[in-house]
Amino acid sequence: MKNFPDHPKIQHDEQGNLLLNFGDYGKSIEVASFSGDGSKLLTVQEVRVAKIWDLASGNQVGEITPTSPLEGSKSGPTASPFIVFIESSALNSDGSLALLGLNDGTAGVFRVSDNKRLSVLQVKEGEYSWGVIRAVNYSHDGSLAVVGFFGRKIGIWDSIGENLVAMLSPKETDRLFGTSFVRDTMISSITVSQDNHFIFAGNADMTACVWDLRTKTTVMEAYEHAEKIIQIHVKDGRVFWGTTAGNIWKATKENSLEKILATRENWKEMTFSPQGTHALTRSSNGQVSHHRLEHTSEVLALAPPRWRNHATSLGFGKNETTYFYPLGESSLKVVSGEKHFVCKRGEQLVKALLSPQHDILVTEGRSDFIELWSLSSEMQEWLVTCPGGVGGIDISQDGTLLAAGDIGHGGGRYPRNIYIWDIKKRKQIYILKDHCWQIKRVAFGPKGDWLVSIGDSVRFWQLKQKSECPEKLHSFRQIDCDRSAELKVLANEDIVIINKDYVEVRQEGLKKCLVKFPIPYRYRRSWSIDETSNEIFIACGAKVDSFCLQTGCKRKSYSPPILFPDSPLPTMVNEKIEPTASGYLWRVPGGPYIHTGDGPRGWVTKLQISSDGKYIVIPGRSKAAVVDITGDPKIISTFPFEGQLRDSRILQDKVVLVNSQGKIFHSPKIFSERNTTS
Repeated sequence: MKNFPDHPKIQHDEQGNLLLNFGDYGKSIEVASFSGDGSKLLTVQEVRVAKIWDLASGNQVGEITPTSPLEGSKSGPTASPFIVFIESSALNSDGSLALLGLNDGTAGVFRVSDNKRLSVLQVKEGEYSWGVIRAVNYSHDGSLAVVGFFGRKIGIWDSIGENLVAMLSPKETDRLFGTSFVRDTMISSITVSQDNHFIFAGNADMTACVWDLRTKTTVMEAYEHAEKIIQIHVKDGRVFWGTTAGNIWKATKENSLEKILATRENWKEMTFSPQGTHALTRSSNGQVSHHRLEHTSEVLALAPPRWRNHATSLGFGKNETTYFYPLGESSLKVVSGEKHFVCKRGEQLVKALLSPQHDILVTEGRSDFIELWSLSSEMQEWLVTCPGGVGGIDISQDGTLLAAGDIGHGGGRYPRNIYIWDIKKRKQIYILKDHCWQIKRVAFGPKGDWLVSIGDSVRFWQLKQKSECPEKLHSFRQIDCDRSAELKVLANEDIVIINKDYVEVRQEGLKKCLVKFPIPYRYRRSWSIDETSNEIFIACGAKVDSFCLQTGCKRKSYSPPILFPDSPLPTMVNEKIEPTASGYLWRVPGGPYIHTGDGPRGWVTKLQISSDGKYIVIPGRSKAAVVDITGDPKIISTFPFEGQLRDSRILQDKVVLVNSQGKIFHSPKIFSERNTTS
């Protein structure tokens, strides 16, 4: 677990499991900000107390404890009485004023000299409710105080918050574009351009807007880059993909790229028909729809909106006339031409799978049971037990075998098994042992005589002749992989393993590595393999890249004609500093601007661009780097740094940083390797 920084909210149990967001507040500085001139520092360690320090003397010069009308009430997200939390902060140019974002939906300007609150900054006067304010800032000259709210709304006041300059909302205030998150439309980054002409507002879902403060209109609204590709389909040289924002794109051999469907829905799941002419979708509100691409769409059902992440409740058969979709959280409707029937199970559905012959439907979810439904008799034919909870499932190509891996009933390392049943004889024939982690993927070989699985590693199992009693087998061969890895067995018996940052193609039962090549890291990316062209198509944000499965060479990149941000990280940054933070770099009117997202309190690292727009500081595990962002980002200096960065300031004569333990790091502005710490 060396990749995780020391933090009071990170713990490990005796089995080595990583526990996130546990522990007590107040053990480290979670909010901090330097004044514009770098002479003062504000820190928040106790959640409701802001302390202001003079850096030259090291003396505390102020202490602010905000209050709220909600204190002691039941207005918070838990059953405990409401307590004021300071969620964000900014100091003006000389550190005489502190702008604090709170958890009661308001921000406030405080005078440091006497700790007096000068104003309450809120969307509607007198309206208080639980809601964190994670983005506050002062303009470079200190004349404007800006606050980001929910609904992608920003408020601009004079320096003390006495006069409202503008309250601005974009066209898309509540629409979801990416995977839904608890604070999707909350503003997480806000910056005023050096000349006070533009204001940048970046949201928690990584959408962004730039406002012209003189006209009170947007000059940039960027949404589509934040969409996540949830399904890719390749057919006859055409590449289709669907996104969380309810859009479907199509690319052809001639390199034409067009959006063929725009629904404005927020899709949680989708699937394409084999020919790529139809699609089934399930939205975050539970709406299930059937789309005849480039023609019409039809609402099929309104299922419950709450599903387990990455549930598989939609599917097509050999063509667009055979498909299934959810009617409710525990029922599926199966359509086959003019025939249709409903599968009703006892627990919420997590996964459904059609056999290759499309005569059996397999369902499972939130129980230790797997149901097999006959499409011909329209009834449940068999119920099998997977004692450790159901993980990965697969059906052999000839439709005779069913495999399921244990997911487990708790964390930690302990034995998990794979069970294999003969569907026609309705009996268990194998128990495969050796895994000690959740078995999330299993796949039969094309002839059904071997199986490959992913748990704590990739394991290859040679299946022997069936015996009268369940035969206990051990894996024949294994290789290392990520625990989040996925796999696909090809018709030629090649095994494709998709890890978080590389793809590996194995042959001869994992024995031989045909090719191994890097891919951009993305958590739970979508991918699709076209065996005709021997390519893998991988989602990379809102783009799709294709790679040859024989050579590993990148063949093509499909990039929609939309606005994309840059990265502030130089190409070789990993080798030099092992960066612990990043963000989106927007080169747009008044910029550049840095955009960071949101997470549990204290998890997101605040990054700052110099007032002249030329430099940014990127923290690493043992040192920090000053990066020139005027062109392609490049490191121009590094200096010692440790811990989690809380704020940085690039001044005319020096660079100053503070970490979560309150330690100050600074380096001369000449960006040499000379440095000091205090």
